[in-house]
Amino acid sequence: MAEMPELKVVITNNPDVGNYGQGSESAIALASPAISAAVIDATGKPVRRLPLRPEDVGKAMV
Repeated sequence: MAEMPELKVVITNNPDVGNYGQGSESAIALASPAISAAVIDATGKPVRRLPLRPEDVGKAMV
């Protein structure tokens, strides 16, 4: 987490902004690939299944 940039979340309630002015789930879409990449970097084994569960990480570490 030391390498993660600072993240600022702003909640808006403005329907006039449109699709390109805000995103409701963009951070969620980035979390799984980032965590999967971290597991691959740590274990050297590919992650082939989501959601990534603790037991899956444990198996990858063996």
